[in-house]
Amino acid sequence: MGLFTGGRTPGLPDFIVVVSARARRVRLTVKAGEPVRVTVPRGFPTRKAEGVVSDALPWIERTRTRVEKRASMLRERVSEPLPDDVALPAIGLLLEVVYRRTEAAGVRAIVRSPGVLTIEGRVSEEEACKAALRRWLLATAKRELPKRAEAVSAELGCIPRSVTVTWPRRRWGSCSASGDVRLSADLVFLPPAEARAIIIHELAHLAVLDHSPRFYAEVRRLDPAAGQGRRRVPRHENHTPGWALRDA
Repeated sequence: MGLFTGGRTPGLPDFIVVVSARARRVRLTVKAGEPVRVTVPRGFPTRKAEGVVSDALPWIERTRTRVEKRASMLRERVSEPLPDDVALPAIGLLLEVVYRRTEAAGVRAIVRSPGVLTIEGRVSEEEACKAALRRWLLATAKRELPKRAEAVSAELGCIPRSVTVTWPRRRWGSCSASGDVRLSADLVFLPPAEARAIIIHELAHLAVLDHSPRFYAEVRRLDPAAGQGRRRVPRHENHTPGWALRDA
């Protein structure tokens, strides 16, 4: 992979050109506060990147407005105060959050009694409290979500090689060619029906890896509630509370 800095051209946004051996076509990526990224396949004349950016300028401007608005919203969400309760609908859990100051060096989150999540330690340090909540959330999701996925897979008769939980920035899940399903810890914030639909989506990839019409036919076979079209994928920030957002 090669990286080239695009020149400053009057009327055009700053851009960089990335030559990728894996790219099959030219692709533009717009992120808040960053130059436009122009990914091109090997052999593509990098001098033509300026023309690509120029031709796509209306799309770039619309996308820049949208991503900057989203980034601003995420920054506001991340600054939300510490929660009084934690709701994890997908696994049927609702906990009151209690903050207990101790002389411990750090902060930890622990369920000491039913229905109560205790944050203890230096609870005056808000960011440390949020980090403790995120550690607890990830551990809880790793424990509970595979159980849900394994129950759904047994019900439908499509068994993955493994089910693991990670915490990607935006993706709800993925499935590898070898049959390994990965789920996002953020799934715990979804209503049960939506979490189940995403699990079924990934299980359908055991039969069809791409997103072709054949794949969506497999989804409908496994999940008749999916209807005739693609199910609308929920956005992370619409369900994930501010303390759990990590990519603002």
